[in-house]
Amino acid sequence: MQTFHLRFYDMPVNQKVLRNQVRTGPVLLKVLLYWQSGWAAKCALPPELFTFFEKRDELSLDYGVLLWKGRVVIPTSLRDPMLNMLHDGYPGVSTMRELARFAVYLPGLDEAVKQFVQKCMSYQEVRLREPLVPLFA
Repeated sequence: MQTFHLRFYDMPVNQKVLRNQVRTGPVLLKVLLYWQSGWAAKCALPPELFTFFEKRDELSLDYGVLLWKGRVVIPTSLRDPMLNMLHDGYPGVSTMRELARFAVYLPGLDEAVKQFVQKCMSYQEVRLREPLVPLFA
């Protein structure tokens, strides 16, 4: 419980918004229903649920928010706000992936982070600058 609240504190969306997205989003609503009533065979599921089927034994629900191994499952509709938050300070791909893996779960996380960083013009400018070298007397 405590870990959930610590990780949830800095998110760009609040618990109410996440809970609403779980109940109304097309994918996470299906995941929630299968999680509550039992999963069908993988071959009977739509392709967008395959990732969640593989993780079905590691999913949980806390205050109406879907978690995977204690990490908040981010719906597709909130992907961009979450990626913006994780990119604060313009970290590179590796650092941003590590930040994400600590608190959230996004299907296709690695590719989403890579594309997000590549499209960020501010990061590209910062990355290309020569590092500042301290002057010693």
